[in-house]
Amino acid sequence: MTALVPAELGRLYPVGRLDRESTGLVILTNDGDLAERLTHPRYGVEKEYRVVVAPPVEPGDLARLRSGVFDEGERLRAAGARLTGPAAGGKSELSLILKEGRKREIRRLFAQLGRRVIELERVRIGTVRLGRLPAGRWRSLTPAELAGLGAGRE
Repeated sequence: MTALVPAELGRLYPVGRLDRESTGLVILTNDGDLAERLTHPRYGVEKEYRVVVAPPVEPGDLARLRSGVFDEGERLRAAGARLTGPAAGGKSELSLILKEGRKREIRRLFAQLGRRVIELERVRIGTVRLGRLPAGRWRSLTPAELAGLGAGRE
């Protein structure tokens, strides 16, 4: 991933991770304090995902995602969950918000509801949105985005 950016930017580290089957926004930084602020649960930084699952979700599933389920002794829960489109072709599309980043948390959440994740894309970290940035491309964050993430705060 870091091979995609010019060497003159120096050594950059990914903030968080995406599993092999997921796509979307990854922030690269050389600011350790910013990386901690974006990843440590105590800061409550939201990460938003576009999720396509099959079979379609049922009426009570959104409440269960928000209240939490247990998997391997861990309580997994979404800070927010909403349908973003009608169920079509035996699938549902949702927006899911997490404030923690446990390993494969979204896939595990939906597995507990008897759903399989077909597509998973991170579309937002804090105030930074993926927008229309194509896969494999990068851009610098704007000063407003950096301020919104708390860059430079002590």
